[in-house]
Amino acid sequence: MPASTPATATSSANLKLSEPLGVFGGTFDPVHFGHLRLAEEAIDQLGLGGVRWIPAGQPPHRGAPQVTAQQRLEMVLRSTAENERFSVDAGEVEAAAPSYTVHTLERLRGELGDGQPLVLLAGALEVFWPIGMKNSQGFTKPLWVVVMVLAMCASFGLLSLAVSKRFGLPIGTAYAVWTGIGAAGAGAVGIILFRESANFWRLLFLAMVIIGIVGLKFSHQIHEEDQTPALQPAEAPAPSDQAKS
Repeated sequence: MPASTPATATSSANLKLSEPLGVFGGTFDPVHFGHLRLAEEAIDQLGLGGVRWIPAGQPPHRGAPQVTAQQRLEMVLRSTAENERFSVDAGEVEAAAPSYTVHTLERLRGELGDGQPLVLLAGALEVFWPIGMKNSQGFTKPLWVVVMVLAMCASFGLLSLAVSKRFGLPIGTAYAVWTGIGAAGAGAVGIILFRESANFWRLLFLAMVIIGIVGLKFSHQIHEEDQTPALQPAEAPAPSDQAKS
């Protein structure tokens, strides 16, 4: 999709109904490598058919972004244009009301139907609360303390949903993946935004964290396949008494 197209959403026509669609919302002020890497890892680790990026138009949980909503939408469009597994949704930017996740999910469900699985990339919250803690400067900045606490509570709330009966992720795998995303994402954000060290050893061990996340997800998939019973050939129906006579 060209970066200049002001569409409400890029097409999801190529997405199979059986493939979950990742939903990645945020202010993206600005969008950066950490966001892109997180979305790519989510597709690979969770078996997603794609990720829909949804820039917030009027984020109610923070102060005004540095640039306009249209400029942030344009940055996301340009950053994701070369990845065919990414799509961009301008619904929140074009809306007149503040952006709330629940309203966006209701809109997507109405658009895609009840049969399309949706996966909220909630693990990203594990990246946000360390950023809030860093910017709180020893809990001396009340606004950043509030951001940290809200992100932490939301993260653990969504983790509890992931391991509930509804989704059924094993607690060992879910929590390890959750914290792994936080560790790798916070490391990337620290390097990009806070100019922290990017020496060889740090990058190596961050890569090992990512490899560990992929390994855990892969081992879970193997276990699920092993537990799936093989299909048995259908038995021929017994002849009825009427047929015997």
